[in-house]
Amino acid sequence: MQIQRRILRDIFEILIDQPLVLVEGPPRSGKTSLVAQIQRTASAGALALDAGSPGSHHILFEPELTLGEGRGLAGRILVVDRADLEPACIPPLAAFAASRTARGGGVVLLGTAFSEAALEAAYAAARERTQAATPETPEMPAPVGPGQTAPDMPAPAPAAPVPAAPALLRLGPLS
Repeated sequence: MQIQRRILRDIFEILIDQPLVLVEGPPRSGKTSLVAQIQRTASAGALALDAGSPGSHHILFEPELTLGEGRGLAGRILVVDRADLEPACIPPLAAFAASRTARGGGVVLLGTAFSEAALEAAYAAARERTQAATPETPEMPAPVGPGQTAPDMPAPAPAAPVPAAPALLRLGPLS
């Protein structure tokens, strides 16, 4: 139980800076119990889905459409158990997580083992979404020499968003 609380704390701390957390562990390591704990503990609440349930596929593959702006998920955490059963849902969920960075909440995916391809897809989707949200930097005017007046200086560009790289936590077997 102590290990479970530490993992739960780690997930919430990671979600402060990164909108996507992947948690993997062997069968009977407490992943499904962790889903219930996240639901009980999240201050704004959490929406839990099971990737093995056919009824959740429309959310897993089109999260922006089903859970996007104005759909009541603002500030809440989306938790997907057994996400490794549907590796094709990882890129859209990673992109959805990256789009939520300014709105709070986040996405937690749990599974027995995520394939290398699924992890790379999560990184790529998060990178792509972050780059799309990065504003272009205005050109700076030429330097001003002595006796010349300075043209209006453009406002400094806002800091580029931090890439929404997913965090990967690994659970050990419970005894």
